Amino acid sequence: MGRLKLLLVYGLFPAAAVTVAPSCALQMTFSQEGDLFFYTISDGPAGADCVYSYYNATNHPIANNEEEASLVRNNSLDGLVTLKCIEHLFFKATCDKGEFYSANVTVACEDLRSNEDAAKRINPVTKGNMHNSSGSSKDQTVLVVASVVVPVVLVVVLVMWCKYKKKYGTNGGKNSRAKNLDRAKNLNLCWNQQQQLSKTPQRC
Repeated sequence: MGRLKLLLVYGLFPAAAVTVAPSCALQMTFSQEGDLFFYTISDGPAGADCVYSYYNATNHPIANNEEEASLVRNNSLDGLVTLKCIEHLFFKATCDKGEFYSANVTVACEDLRSNEDAAKRINPVTKGNMHNSSGSSKDQTVLVVASVVVPVVLVVVLVMWCKYKKKYGTNGGKNSRAKNLDRAKNLNLCWNQQQQLSKTPQRC
């Protein structure tokens, strides 16, 4: 009799089918370009109508469909771009057909900060080298200018000297002194002749 009741109950009220939404664990990768940190989700639900969120290890929301924290540069189903390194980042999404997606990644942010500090310690030396190199470039500029100006000056001096040589000749100075001596001798000769004539008695 008990079995008959059970058969009647199951016959009248068949068990409802329970549908379990499929769950998919996605892969999240990390990369850095300058001051930006990229968290990329591969093979995600691209183009699907999903409600998603990113959050850290303390379950604090980083970004979702409607809002994002100040450290976030951009966010979507495909990934997250931040201005600060997040050591533990988690992602979850529920899409229109009931699919559930999740992903997470762990980043050694402390090592990245150490590398940045090391780079900052190196920078002053690099700046000093840059200063020295700028000084040497100035010296090179002065040398280039001097190498151009000095030959020009020499050419001008040479041209002027050639003109002078052509006009006066190499013995120009000596010739002028000789001419002056000849003039003096001629003048002296004329004076002596005049004196002799003045001493000669005139005939009546």
